[in-house]
Amino acid sequence: MTRAWWRPAVAVVLLALVVMLAPLSVVARWTHTHVSDTDGYLALVTPLAENAAVQSAITEQATTAITARVDLPGLGALVRSQLQRFVQSDAFPDVWKAANREAHRQFVGVVTGEGTREVTVEDGTVSLSLAGLGEAVRQSLDERGVPGASLIPIIDVSFTIFESEHIVTLQRGFRLLDRTWGLLPFITALLLAAAIAIARSRLRTATIAALCVALGMGLLAIALAVVRARYLAELPQTVSAPAAAAVFDALAAPMRTTLWGWLIAAFGSAVVLAALGIGWTRIVHRPARRTA
Repeated sequence: MTRAWWRPAVAVVLLALVVMLAPLSVVARWTHTHVSDTDGYLALVTPLAENAAVQSAITEQATTAITARVDLPGLGALVRSQLQRFVQSDAFPDVWKAANREAHRQFVGVVTGEGTREVTVEDGTVSLSLAGLGEAVRQSLDERGVPGASLIPIIDVSFTIFESEHIVTLQRGFRLLDRTWGLLPFITALLLAAAIAIARSRLRTATIAALCVALGMGLLAIALAVVRARYLAELPQTVSAPAAAAVFDALAAPMRTTLWGWLIAAFGSAVVLAALGIGWTRIVHRPARRTA
């Protein structure tokens, strides 16, 4: 009977697809769960209200925006002081969370290609509107009796939450991943099962399949680190690098947790399967005992 020569070749192709689709499944689920979903998004961005780098960036951007409209001696120091006090107060996290909750639908509109009032995209920059900061500063200075406080206009203070010249590519990727987040893991599992089913040595192929999943997660970890480094390196001087890093790390944290979990689980499974394969081989090839 002719041996099925095609089986190893098909198994290799299927496992190569697993290496690509396994990490894409993680990214797709992250996109759907932590970017599209309001509660998932808020769970990531709400703690940033207490991040020192984000607070500093908001203070500087708001101070610059306000003092650019009103030219009064010493106003910059007063505005900066009041903004620092406000963003470090217990009231700011609630303001930050409320602003992000209201803006989330618009944010999703941005990554799908449609900018809105609360969140806009222009020249690859995604900015969150924090107009309430100007009102808070004017009210605080007016209560302190600062001359000219009433002249501070209610301006649209914006905080840059993302900036990249590749925004169009990211929009296309987001739409594709968000639509296929539930399908990709299913396809990956089918490919794994098919590769093992058609292989001549199923235990050995299962071991290789587990290593392929681990490899895919390792490649995703490397890609995430490269994207982070490149993103921060390409930031313009007007954007705070520490704040941008804080936002990136907060949004990417669930993806990192998931990929490292799968990498450890897959590699551990490969070790167990390899041990079982070695043990089974020894049993099969153990010489039979001679009887007296």
